[in-house]
Amino acid sequence: MSQYLKLYFAEDNSEVSGQGDFDNAVEFTLNATEEEQDDVELYAEAEDGYKGTGVEVKPTGTNANKWRLALTEAGLSSASWGAKLELGTVEHGSGGRVNFFVEAKAEDNEDPQIDSSVLLEVSGVVEATS
Repeated sequence: MSQYLKLYFAEDNSEVSGQGDFDNAVEFTLNATEEEQDDVELYAEAEDGYKGTGVEVKPTGTNANKWRLALTEAGLSSASWGAKLELGTVEHGSGGRVNFFVEAKAEDNEDPQIDSSVLLEVSGVVEATS
């Protein structure tokens, strides 16, 4: 994740862990035999004094094709698995945040596992606002 763009859980405003740090990672517990899916709402926000333009979030890693992103929960059903999501301009504060949803799925051919292979990569152009 960018030094100036961060992801947060919408439920409690806690920061999502960065690469290699799983203290507060986006995680799902899914039953593969039931082919379960679950989602969580996140938001992107810029650090104070910065803004990001052309911001995108993309799942990367071995099982990125089992994650999908959308700006609304209803939009998840038509989102493509493994595709990037364009957030546009992200600024600081509640008015500058961009909320979005992340969904993961399990498939019935999977063995039970703890999969830490998927990362949410944030990219865009960041500039100082002052």
